[in-house]
Amino acid sequence: MMKNGDKKSIMLRKKYYLHPLSILIFMTITSILGFITTDTIFYLMILLAFVIELFLKKDQFLKSLLFFIIVYFVVNEKLLYTLGYWGGSLHTMLFVIYRLSPLIILSKAMTGFTSTELMSAYRKVGLQDRICIGIAIFFRFLPEFRQRMKEIREGARLRGLKISLFHPLRSLELFLVPMMFKGLALSDTITASIITKGIEYEGEKTNYRNIGFSIFDGVLIGIGILLIGVTIWLKIL
Repeated sequence: MMKNGDKKSIMLRKKYYLHPLSILIFMTITSILGFITTDTIFYLMILLAFVIELFLKKDQFLKSLLFFIIVYFVVNEKLLYTLGYWGGSLHTMLFVIYRLSPLIILSKAMTGFTSTELMSAYRKVGLQDRICIGIAIFFRFLPEFRQRMKEIREGARLRGLKISLFHPLRSLELFLVPMMFKGLALSDTITASIITKGIEYEGEKTNYRNIGFSIFDGVLIGIGILLIGVTIWLKIL
């Protein structure tokens, strides 16, 4: 039988700087402000997103930074306009991705939490199990989704099928159909994992990962509210 000291040592093995709910709230704020705020506030949101990712998902930080630099350069220099009609469409798509960059970076940072940690954190604030499961599955399987896309891309290459941005409908078909079959196969694994974690148990659920709120959560949410206030004030003026 595990003693209280052993339980405490397991709970303290990992230090949590931010609560997942605080990050989720800040993600909502960035998704709202991304298209209506000023460039200065937008760059501040980008900076905060990178700082959070650096703490939670260090291995993805350089990739995210490089991705943002490339997107920033292509969008601001309007390089795709030289490609004609399709270039303008691609520029618009890339601009949307650019303005949603804080949301994308924070989503990658959230994958630094395990599904158990996410469900435990959201249960403690009173969210229903169905909501906790949905959030946990979404963020924990983002890396899995990228891996499946990589497998599909490699499979298409072996069959001599070319995926290109200049043929979006054909490329979407090459990705969509295999992804649907892979998703169906993955659903069985997810269901088994959820049952194994005791989701069907109707009693009070406990967890070794004790994730609470800290001063950093208050600072992050406070900054988010301040950014909303400044944006509204600038729009009124």
